Amino acid sequence: VSMPEPISSSELDRLYMLPRTFPKLREFGRFLRNPFSANTIASEVDIQANRGCIGKCAYCSLTGRFGRRVSVAAVIKFMKASTGAAMGRFNFADDLFMQNRRWLLDLMDAIEKNKLHQRFRFSAQTRVDFAPRDVLRRMKQLGFQISIGMETLDPVRAEKMGKVPKGRGERYISQAMALIDDLCELDNEFRDKVPGHALYGHKSTFYSILPTRHDTPADIAREILAQVKMFEHV
Repeated sequence: VSMPEPISSSELDRLYMLPRTFPKLREFGRFLRNPFSANTIASEVDIQANRGCIGKCAYCSLTGRFGRRVSVAAVIKFMKASTGAAMGRFNFADDLFMQNRRWLLDLMDAIEKNKLHQRFRFSAQTRVDFAPRDVLRRMKQLGFQISIGMETLDPVRAEKMGKVPKGRGERYISQAMALIDDLCELDNEFRDKVPGHALYGHKSTFYSILPTRHDTPADIAREILAQVKMFEHV
């Protein structure tokens, strides 16, 4: 099968500049009480700003072809166009949101400059090894709910599924546990400081992969033990 060439970053920008008519609120699909106005209802909309992923995970079909992204200007323009459409939260549906640190810092600067964090909440997901604490802290300040695709807490399984190269599993799990501690601390710090967290959910989430046909009974047993230890830790 011949795969078509992915569209470029400039073409992605043009997609977000197409004329858009937001549907009526009750036809939109996802509704939550608007945290900024007690008597109105707000909904959530997805934005896929970064395409592809740097990972080579064996279970995932979305590997490679990363580095393409919608410009900060196009994202901000899209958000501004949504202010009258009863939007409450923007979910960045990127498989790897933190692909480019400079782009993300510029995006957060633009969100703050345009005071969009006073109107919307945000959510995004990233990898354990693409989650520096200073960036996570800034995201929490702006009202981001953060999801981390850990996939596993077992070093052998992390290497087997291609999450990390051979010999890097132990380091990956150490990073994952440190990240869990960091995000729990940040969640508690900003729990009552950012409007809308109680309604949209402020707590960080961590994803793991269920057993696959490649897992042995020993793999599954180690994973269960590691997850139990993690829950006891937090």
